[in-house]
Amino acid sequence: AQYIMGLSATPWSKEDQESQAILKSYYGDIVAEYTLDDALNDGILCPYSYHIHEVSMNHPEEEIYLKLTNQISAMYAKKMDQGLSAEERKMLEFLLFKRARHLDAIEDKFETLGKILATKKPAPYKLFYCGSGFQVDEEEENITEEERLKTIDKITMILRDNGWKISKFTSDESHTTRIRVLQDFTNTKIDAIAAIKVLDEGFDIPMCNEAYITASSSNERQWVQRRGRILRTAEDKDSAIVHDFVITKTSEPKSFQSLVAKEIERMEA
Repeated sequence: AQYIMGLSATPWSKEDQESQAILKSYYGDIVAEYTLDDALNDGILCPYSYHIHEVSMNHPEEEIYLKLTNQISAMYAKKMDQGLSAEERKMLEFLLFKRARHLDAIEDKFETLGKILATKKPAPYKLFYCGSGFQVDEEEENITEEERLKTIDKITMILRDNGWKISKFTSDESHTTRIRVLQDFTNTKIDAIAAIKVLDEGFDIPMCNEAYITASSSNERQWVQRRGRILRTAEDKDSAIVHDFVITKTSEPKSFQSLVAKEIERMEA
């Protein structure tokens, strides 16, 4: 083609240098930007308030996090020094994924969410972003896959205990089921949707006016997409609310400095 235009809300994340290089080699540098502030000022998106809920890991959770972080650091050092084999690259990806799932499932997030919901009455058009992991350490012995309690199931239990009508929206549900869930959400037959990553892109639910983000993510693209789910304008919707569960309290600030820094970076984005 003589003329090429690349258009994306999230072309790449700051830390994703590889994708940035590939896209720039094809499209060239960014020539125009339309920021979130621009969209808010122009009334394209609705204004929103941002509520930070500080949470912490307990001692066993901190030990698991540090163990995984040490393993990841060792593999990164080897990657920089001599490179990794295909099997080692897969192992590194697995460790990063496992650590992220561990952070999504810390007990204080569930306790804090329960306290918040105890002060609220169920209301429609609410969205809960959940982690894809389990509430217990997957290395525990004598625990089968069926016995582990998924993070999303724990959160739906908390909601139902507080009188909320909620449906799950994940890759485990069929396409037909997900369409029905969205219809029930639109028609207020249910109050809320509990989702993992399947809602990050491609679904437009403008009536949603409040989101609870219990799944921590330092991925800038994912953070933009998740906020975008509730900032759409809709009839009788004047504003939106974002609740972010942020890990800021630790027993040893130095050991968790990188984690807290990433959490703060997301808050300031």
